[in-house]
Amino acid sequence: MTTLSCKVTSVEAITDTVYRVRLVPDAAFTFRAGQYLMVVMDERDKRPFSMASTPDEKGFIELHIGASELNLYAMAVMDRILKDREIVVDIPHGDAWLRDDEERPLILIAGGTGFSYV
Repeated sequence: MTTLSCKVTSVEAITDTVYRVRLVPDAAFTFRAGQYLMVVMDERDKRPFSMASTPDEKGFIELHIGASELNLYAMAVMDRILKDREIVVDIPHGDAWLRDDEERPLILIAGGTGFSYV
C-alpha cells in the first residue's frame, strides 16, 4: 500500500447525493481496475471508496461519493474534501480485480456508487 497526499482539483454534483471528486496525488501510484482506496480521516479512521478512474489515467484519481444527511459516514469525507481541498489516501486495496488469464464466467454485483469501476 502507498499513502498519498492528494490535492482536490474539482468537486461536481452528479445528482443530489452523488459527487464526482477529482484528486491529484503528490506521487506516482498504481492500481488494478476493481481495487479501492482508503480515505485517511485520522490514524484509526480509514474509509473505503471505489475508484471511478481507470488504471491508465495516471495523473489523477476520480471518486464518485454518495453523500447525504442519511449517510453521515460519507458526508464527513465530503465535508473534509470541501473544507481542506486536500485529503490523504491509502492505495490500493482489494482483490476484486479482473484477471486477464481467467476464462471462467464473471458476475459483478455492485451497490451504492460501487458501480463506478464496473
